[in-house]
Amino acid sequence: LEEACFREIRYTEQSYVRDLTFIVDVVQMKAKTFMPPQLHEDIFGGLEEVLDFGKQFLEKLQSGMDGVSVFEYLGENLNGLGPYCYRYGQRMTVLRAAKADANIRRAIKREEKDSRFRAMQLDDFLIMPIQRLCKYPLLVQELVRFTPRDSVKLPRLQAASNTICFTVDQINQRMRETEQGTQQAPKQYTATVGRQTHMMRRRSVRRNSLDLTVFVPLDHDPDQSRSRESGEAEGGATLEEEASRRLLLA
Repeated sequence: LEEACFREIRYTEQSYVRDLTFIVDVVQMKAKTFMPPQLHEDIFGGLEEVLDFGKQFLEKLQSGMDGVSVFEYLGENLNGLGPYCYRYGQRMTVLRAAKADANIRRAIKREEKDSRFRAMQLDDFLIMPIQRLCKYPLLVQELVRFTPRDSVKLPRLQAASNTICFTVDQINQRMRETEQGTQQAPKQYTATVGRQTHMMRRRSVRRNSLDLTVFVPLDHDPDQSRSRESGEAEGGATLEEEASRRLLLA
């Protein structure tokens, strides 16, 4: 069971690194052709470092190194994912604003038709490092559970598990603090993408078990803009409800 658990960890890390490699080496490179440099950095910044970390960890998993040493390495280096995670809420806000620009929205949709997206959206790939971060404690705890109680490796593995859980808790706490700062921002503001200015509204949403504050563009199309005065969106819903619906379906 111990070896089967380790194989599962190795397999899921390989799939995760494959997806990150696709986003970094293909999608973000193509995005440079239709996104201004600062916008590109705000959305994709830090992903290359996350990918490097994933590749290094996967190399350890595939090297034949014993599981204890692998997870000790993970615990010692997991903090490297922090900078990317701290900016996730801001990253999503910028991406929502960018999609309010018709040209950028169409370009992203075009890239998402690539079969390697597997019917997912760019948002789903950008959250993968956070999902993987939250998965590491569960994986190592599962390995601890299947390690024989009399194994000489168990104390070291438990120590590595404690380090990993502590680091993930620290990153989550920093994310919550960053999120609380975002929640104190104005309920509405304007964002400029290229030559266009869009009205944004703050929304609190739950996505992939995370409570997030994001800003949703309210002027995706002329019909919504014309309906703003009456406070009604298509189908009788308020503009805020329609924006929230679009966000949750995205």
